[in-house]
Amino acid sequence: ASRGATIIPVADFSSVPDVTKALAGVEVVISVVGAPALQLQVPVAEAAKAAGVQLFVPSDFGLNIDAKISVYDEIRSLGISASRFFTGGFSDWFWTSPLNLQVKSGSVESGGDGNAEISFTSRPDIARYVVYVLTTLSPGETKNRIFRIEGERSVSLLDLCFIVVP
Repeated sequence: ASRGATIIPVADFSSVPDVTKALAGVEVVISVVGAPALQLQVPVAEAAKAAGVQLFVPSDFGLNIDAKISVYDEIRSLGISASRFFTGGFSDWFWTSPLNLQVKSGSVESGGDGNAEISFTSRPDIARYVVYVLTTLSPGETKNRIFRIEGERSVSLLDLCFIVVP
């Protein structure tokens, strides 16, 4: 708010009428909900369509999971234009929870043998990229498109474990 944003509280994001009212006059909705709340994007997208939003960006950020695909299919079935951004894992968050990193012992837990390759991108880089795409491309160039960004490409967890930070 101190930088000019208008804050409109919404008590229940599953309430299409409440969210529709909050989205009046908004051109683009960018969802950033996490995995436990992915399904909540469907009523928000429905409200966005009712409010006349031109573009909905579902929360495809981070690793690709099956639940994101089914939610995206539901959103598209509503008839609202959508853009997807695939980013790989969050490099600035990755080591905190999914991998039980033990700094003192120098160990880390991972599924498999650690050789599977994965992409990483930092969340600030993702934010800058999304803003760049949405502010430089025309609405027609973003409608129902997939955009990809990778800060670090094809790195395995085993490779990352051998990176020495002074």
